[in-house]
Amino acid sequence: MKDIVANWKFILFEGVILVILGLLALAMPVIATFGLALFAGWILIIVGVMTGFRAFRVRGQDDFWISLLSGLAFVLIGILMINHPVATIFTLTGLVTSFLAVEGISKLFLFSYLEKVNYRWILLVSGGASLLLAILVWVGWPDTTHWFIGLIFGINLIFAGTALSAVALQARNQIHR
Repeated sequence: MKDIVANWKFILFEGVILVILGLLALAMPVIATFGLALFAGWILIIVGVMTGFRAFRVRGQDDFWISLLSGLAFVLIGILMINHPVATIFTLTGLVTSFLAVEGISKLFLFSYLEKVNYRWILLVSGGASLLLAILVWVGWPDTTHWFIGLIFGINLIFAGTALSAVALQARNQIHR
């Protein structure tokens, strides 16, 4: 806690920046979606190159071929993602939407199973929201693919930034006590 109190200004600054970036992603979800797809492709290329270099540095090891093939796979998938961002976005949107549907159904089943648990209504709300979001994306398919990932990312940044800002302000209050 001392580190948080000592660095509350930096943490608040980080929180505010995350909220601003989240708002930008919400204002321009299509750009955010394509940017994330391209960024992910470049990350895979970098990881693949690093994995390939590591494979050659430890050539005598048993995992040489696995590391080399793994690095090559990362690079090739990264190149495909960069060269075909629309396909990348369709795939990512489909995966995230499927995850939301499974998560929503799981939470609804858990809600019905936990009859005597306090605050189980939170599972109902969370599961219902996840399932509703998945349905809305599927109903709007393929139009939703161009903005969905950017929207979800923007919302996540806003929540993360708000949480960091709240922690920073609470830490600042610790100083003034």
